This record gives sequence, structure tokens and C-alpha cells, in this order.
Amino acid sequence: MKKFFGSHIVPILRSNAGYYLAGAFLILGLKCYSQTANADSLRWILAPTAWWAGFFGGLSFEYLPEAGYVNHSIKFLIAPSCAGLRFLTLSFAMLLFSFLHRTARGAKKIAWVSFSLLLSYVTAVFANGIRIALSIHLPPLLLRHSSGAGWLTHESLHTMTGVFTYLTALALLYRTADLLSGHLCFSFPREVPLQSARAWLLPVFWYLFFLLGIPLMTGSWLRDPAGFAGYALLLLLACCALLLLASVGILLLRLYKGKLS
Repeated sequence: MKKFFGSHIVPILRSNAGYYLAGAFLILGLKCYSQTANADSLRWILAPTAWWAGFFGGLSFEYLPEAGYVNHSIKFLIAPSCAGLRFLTLSFAMLLFSFLHRTARGAKKIAWVSFSLLLSYVTAVFANGIRIALSIHLPPLLLRHSSGAGWLTHESLHTMTGVFTYLTALALLYRTADLLSGHLCFSFPREVPLQSARAWLLPVFWYLFFLLGIPLMTGSWLRDPAGFAGYALLLLLACCALLLLASVGILLLRLYKGKLS
């Protein structure tokens, strides 16, 4: 263990500390910005998200100043809280801290930080638009036939929809970033396929760190301990269910490839 940390972690931290620190300040800045920004100042992410959610879900949204994008027929509002900025910062953190050390010094590191921010924005719009469309169409289909399942409510379904959508998007993003960073890689393994456990475990780590770890460290969970505990339990169960599905898929794929070889 000592040899591993001495020969790998310390040099990585030493050579990338400045970039990690700059990225951390950018993440904190985005977090503070998301807490104070209104719909007008978030149109740069709300507008493409509303368009994609409408296209994917077969709906149309119109802009309501200072409120967000609304569909009057179903009374659904894409408000600033639905902009997906937390997922954007989560994605950026994963790309920065998981792949920056692979690049050479200088311009390539700066290019990777900038590209990670752009790729996180695109992923946030893509995933959040799908989540919004599913949040509109799934409740009428599932809750109608779940009168006997008291645990399945609008809130729990909303949480599970977000977990499955966002974690799948994070796994795809990790795989994409791994392929792209391979062109800048010099001494680290590359191209982690989706049938690898690492392609799912690291996204799950970052997802739980942002949604559970940070509230625990900052103490924000103390505002509503019972609500946080229920949310954390549902979040962990949904993550475990998705990991189980991914594991089964990986196993079946390996068995299928074994039969062909």
C-alpha cells in the first residue's frame, strides 16, 4: 500500500495540483451560481434542455420569463431547479479527476479541462432532457397500476428515474472520455469497455459522492435528517438495482462471447 501511494498517487497530485485546484474552484463557482441564478440567466442550459425534452417526449414548451419553460396542457414547468447544473458539475468532476492525470503537461491539460466542461454540458442537456420526458410519461403509466405498492409514489419514481437516467449517462460519458483521452494517454490503461465493472463503479462513486457524500460532509442533511435518510436509502437501493442489472448484462455478454470464441 505504501509503495502504491508513494509511486503513483503522490506524483500525480504533485503534477496536477494546480489543475485540480482550479477545477475545484470552478465546481464551487458553478454550485454557488446554481443556487442564485434565475430562469433568465439559465437559458443557456434550460433552452436546449427544454427543446430536447420536448423532442424526445413528443411535447412542446414555451418560455415563461423568470419561471422557466412550461407546457400548459400538462401543467409541467422546467424550472431553474431542473436545469441540471448539479449533474453538469458532477460530470465535470468525474472527467477532471478521473482523466486529467493521463494527459501530458501544459496545453493538453488545459485543453482537457476545457473539453471536459464542454462534454459535461452536452451530457447534462442530453441526460436531463431524457429524465424530464420520462418524468412526464412514466408516472401515468406506472402509478396507475401500483395501488398496492405504497412505496411507489411520485417522489420515489422521480428519484429512481433520475438515478437510472443519470448513472447510465455517466457510464456512457466515462466510456466516451476513456476513448477520447486515449489519444493523450502515455502510461495509463485506456479504453475501458462498458462490460467492465470499472465503467460502472466509478460513475456510481461520483454520483453518490455528490448526492450523499457532500451533504454529509457539509452538514446540510441536518436540516431534514428523516427526509435525507429516506432519500439516501432509496438512492442506494436504486444504485444497487442498476449495478445488478449491469452485472447481469456483463455476465451474459461474456458468456455469449465465450461461446463464439
